Amino acid sequence: MALVRPDRAFTPERQWERLREETALAVAQGYRGLRAFIDMHWVADLGADIETMMYRESHAEHLFEGRPYNEVCSYDRRAFDGDVLDVMSDAHPRSLLGSLGELRVVRTRESVRIAGEADHATRDTFLTALTDALERTAGSRRLLVDLMPLHFLGVRCALDLIDHVAGAAGHDGVEVRCATAQAVLLRRLGSERVRRLTLTEVVRAW
Repeated sequence: MALVRPDRAFTPERQWERLREETALAVAQGYRGLRAFIDMHWVADLGADIETMMYRESHAEHLFEGRPYNEVCSYDRRAFDGDVLDVMSDAHPRSLLGSLGELRVVRTRESVRIAGEADHATRDTFLTALTDALERTAGSRRLLVDLMPLHFLGVRCALDLIDHVAGAAGHDGVEVRCATAQAVLLRRLGSERVRRLTLTEVVRAW
């Protein structure tokens, strides 16, 4: 409750201020920073509405400037709708999958973000995600495919990605955001021969 008081109801601004105060105190006491594990059941426990919580979660970047503070948010899938979980997964820089070998797809208006493992076992889900994304963005003629959350990209799925983009005649450009190992694989499989496909290689900071 210390993160809420003196207000009677939860407000993001009050929680942000209290977290900044506690982080500054931890540093002053000689710690390297403050880490919080947050059980998101607090939303129901404090009578907060989902929209307020989602605003807090998607506008908290300022808390992490300088990296003295970090947090882990735990969402019980029984307590939150799937749409809320998808949005929150996209709002957080890292998200844990439910099990090994899983593939998770997060869709936005002009992008598709794919996390987990894209291999033989998850190929159908991977193909469906690509097909849906290309159909959904036919009007704008542009698509961002974000592979950065992928732990593994198999050769067959990499070829599927290249083939789907090559056949997307209705698109002017498809950007594939990926890590170095994924970029190397895609180039070796011929991605540079697909003119509408652009690889954006991102060097991981960890």
